[in-house]
Amino acid sequence: MGERWAVLIIREASFGTNRFGELHRKLGIAPNVLTKRLNSLVDAGLLERRQYRDDKPWYEYHLTEIASELVPAWVMIGRLAESRLPGPPRELVHTSCGEATNPVLTCSACHGPIASDELSYRDRAIEPD
Repeated sequence: MGERWAVLIIREASFGTNRFGELHRKLGIAPNVLTKRLNSLVDAGLLERRQYRDDKPWYEYHLTEIASELVPAWVMIGRLAESRLPGPPRELVHTSCGEATNPVLTCSACHGPIASDELSYRDRAIEPD
């Protein structure tokens, strides 16, 4: 996942871009690189390949359950990766309300935005049996 194309492919698949040609057009990635990245994502268990034509071995690529759980993180990483591509980044749209959005990490307790310098870990208390 450390490779920028992998993050962008996962992001596109999460937005419903599932076919090789669509991914090639939207990302502007070389076909041989796209093939390698798709194969590695399938091998890693993040995408599953589904044949969508009986007469030709043409496939769609869909997120696995594990990959779906990681979509919020990938959206944020994808935004960073996309900002380094030529041209303006695309606008994210919250499909429930139809408005443009800039996703932020928020606290589940106070609902405030979380900055990187506002996070730390602590051990959970171990409850006796």
